[in-house]
Amino acid sequence: MRTIVHISADYPDPSVPNKTQAIKNLVSASHGYRHVVYSLNRVSNAIGISAIRFGDDATSLLYAAPPKGFLLKYCMDRVAEWIGRDLRERNIEPDLFHAHKLSIEGIVAHRLAGQSAIPFVVSIQGDTDLKVTKYKPGLHALYSEIWHDAEYVFPFSVWAGQHFARLFGQREKPTRLLPCITPQDRLLASVPTDKKRIVSVFHLDSWKRKNAQRLIEAVKKASTCKPGVVLDIYGSGSVASRRGLSNWIKRNRADGIVSLKGAVAHDKIQETINGYSMFALPSLRESFGMAAAEALMSGVPVLISKNWGLDGIFPENEIGGVCDPCSSNHMSEKILGILSKEPELKRRIAKNQRSGKLDILRTGSIVETYLAALGDMESYIAFRQQPVAPSTPVLQV
Repeated sequence: MRTIVHISADYPDPSVPNKTQAIKNLVSASHGYRHVVYSLNRVSNAIGISAIRFGDDATSLLYAAPPKGFLLKYCMDRVAEWIGRDLRERNIEPDLFHAHKLSIEGIVAHRLAGQSAIPFVVSIQGDTDLKVTKYKPGLHALYSEIWHDAEYVFPFSVWAGQHFARLFGQREKPTRLLPCITPQDRLLASVPTDKKRIVSVFHLDSWKRKNAQRLIEAVKKASTCKPGVVLDIYGSGSVASRRGLSNWIKRNRADGIVSLKGAVAHDKIQETINGYSMFALPSLRESFGMAAAEALMSGVPVLISKNWGLDGIFPENEIGGVCDPCSSNHMSEKILGILSKEPELKRRIAKNQRSGKLDILRTGSIVETYLAALGDMESYIAFRQQPVAPSTPVLQV
C-alpha cells in the first residue's frame, strides 16, 4: 500500500481538537492509501519540538516559534528535520508528501522531498497563503520553487490558484481545483418562501472576519427598501463574542431586523438553511466557505465576497450574488437583487443540482478528483520509482 505523509496545521488533534474538519475529511475519505499525519501546532512559550501520538499514524507536533511568522523558514526547517528523523526511526517509507498549505507546511514538504527525492504535492488555502506570502517577500524565491516543483497543486478556490499563477508564473505541472469536503452535502429541494428571510452561519468568535458588521448594516439598508427583510445568524461562540455582536446590533438599531439564533448542530445546518430566501457570507477573508457550499446544496441562493470563498466556481447569475465585502451599500444592492429574483435563482440552483453541476462541492466528486490526481502521479512518476513486485497488486484508482 502506498504511503502518503500529510503535513497540516489544520488537522484536529489532542493539542487543538477544535480545528476545522476539512483536511481530516479528505484524508479519511481517500481510501487505498496509508495516511501518516503530522499535525502542526505553533507554541510561542516553549522550547524545541514535542510530540503527542494520537493514533498509529497520527502525531501532534508542538513546535516553538515566535508569532507573526518570525523565523518561519528556520522553524519549518527544524520541523522537517524532526519529521524526517521520526519517519526513519519508525521505518516509514513515504511515497508522497502532501503539504496542506503552500506558505507554511509547503516549506516542510519541499525540504523533505529535496532530501529524499520523494515527490510532494501542495494545497493552497487562499486566506492564509495569500496573507503569509504577502508579508514574506523575502521567501518568494522559495515559494516560487515550491509552486513549480510540486507534482500537483490543489487550490481550494479558483481565485487562489489564479493569484499564485500571476505571482510566480504559470506551472508546467498540473493544478487542479480541490474544494473542501463537508459531510453535509445532500441535495435538498428549494422551499418557496413568502417572507424575505436571510440566514448566515458562522462561529461567532470570527464575527469580525466574517464581516458581520457590514452585513448587518446592509440588511438594515435593504429593509428600508423592502420592509420585512430579516437576518438570522446561527453559530456558537464565547460569551464575549456574543456580547460584542449583540452590542453591534443594538448600536445599529437593528434589534428588530437581526436575530442571534444560537448554535445549530452541524448535521442540521442544511435543513435549517433550506427554509430561507437566501444565505449570506460576505467575509472579509474566506479560503473556501463550507457553509455557503452547504447552502447551495440546500437549494438556497448565496451572497459571497468577490475574490474570496466560492467566487469563480460558478457564474454569479446561477448561484445568487457576488459583492464587494468592503461596501455595505453594494452588499445591500446585491441582497435586494437576490431577493427580487429568489424564485428564478432557486430554479437555476435546482437545475444545477439535477445536472450534476453542483457535484464539484460534494464528497464523492472531491475524493474522486484527489484519487485521480494520485493515480496520474503513479502513472508518470511511479511515486518513488520503485518497481512493484509481481505478487503485489498494482493500486487502481
